[in-house]
Amino acid sequence: MAVDVHTTLSDLAYAEVTRDHLEVIVGRCLGVEAPTLTSVRVATVVYPYGSIATGALMRCSGTAMVGAEERRWSIFVKQLQSARVWPMLHLIPESHRADWVARFPWRIEIEAYRSRLPDLLPAGLRLPAVYDIVEIDDDRAAIWMEDVEVSSECWSTRQFAHAARLLGVLAGRRPPGTDVVFGLPPENLTPGSGLRMLAFGRVKMGVGGMLADDAIWAHSALVYALDATGERHLRDDIRSAMHEVDGWLDVLDSLPQTYVHGDASPQNLLVPVGDPDQFVVIDFGFNSPHCVGFDLGQLLVGLVHSDLMEPADMRRVHEAILPAYIDGLRSTGLNATSEEIERGFVLSLLVRSLFTAVPLEMLHEPDSPELRQLLTSRIRMARYLLNLADSV
Repeated sequence: MAVDVHTTLSDLAYAEVTRDHLEVIVGRCLGVEAPTLTSVRVATVVYPYGSIATGALMRCSGTAMVGAEERRWSIFVKQLQSARVWPMLHLIPESHRADWVARFPWRIEIEAYRSRLPDLLPAGLRLPAVYDIVEIDDDRAAIWMEDVEVSSECWSTRQFAHAARLLGVLAGRRPPGTDVVFGLPPENLTPGSGLRMLAFGRVKMGVGGMLADDAIWAHSALVYALDATGERHLRDDIRSAMHEVDGWLDVLDSLPQTYVHGDASPQNLLVPVGDPDQFVVIDFGFNSPHCVGFDLGQLLVGLVHSDLMEPADMRRVHEAILPAYIDGLRSTGLNATSEEIERGFVLSLLVRSLFTAVPLEMLHEPDSPELRQLLTSRIRMARYLLNLADSV
């Protein structure tokens, strides 16, 4: 029996498709032709704010008749967006805005799925199945992909090391000159281009202004968290580190380069239920070459960002992932010393994550125990990262 799904599909907002189109997508998901939809549900997937290119995450699911059998289906829908429609675009100075928007590589993930990347993935890494990529308008597109049933088990130290080794192998298989690249020159050929763009926009223009805003730092929740951690000098220490960013970027560009995942947090390395040694890789983040060790940064801090790992556990993970990545990279024959890999790891992590560790953008919210707890955790993370700066 056919069902009227128009109202439900409108919940997909920009990613809305017609009923006929959805039946084609569902057929690809089920591996059949001409299923008849019998129910459809759309649920918004809540995710931590941070990705400029992510407009919305949704799960579209339901049932469909295939012959005389009713079958369940579920599809993950990711709506991507240009920086032109990013809600916080006002943080970028108007004089730089048009060029920054034009250069922002919001279609990287689409290009990854359409590339030869699967041929380079080592055993243990795979991409999700993609059922359709829908071009919405000039600034938006939607990927309809496999809804991976993710294990609820906490990541073990062994899993962190295993993921790090595979990321090292993948990096070693994608040196500059490889034909598996995303986007167009010059950004996709220029070492460090993606990180420099992030450093200018998200870090200097975004966080830089908030570091200078006394009202933000007078928020009662932040004052409480700084007192509780003994970190009343954190603001000054982060401001001092901001002056090092350009120098760090120059060092990073001088190191051996590879193409990277760009956002290799555990949240983007999905562990399927029942298969703890397999990772489904999503959300490729940068299209330009970056320093060796780059992908270790988000692998280390990703679960802390989501409050799924304590900052106190970062040292344990750090000590597991660095040697594993080095081993994976060297297995490909790519020439880089342990010192170069560690320097790339640490300095790119500092540029990417130190200045956004404490979520200052949340301090428009009223004080609450939950906000105090979050800020306390993130302050401890920021201190760990500041201490790393002294190690390189």
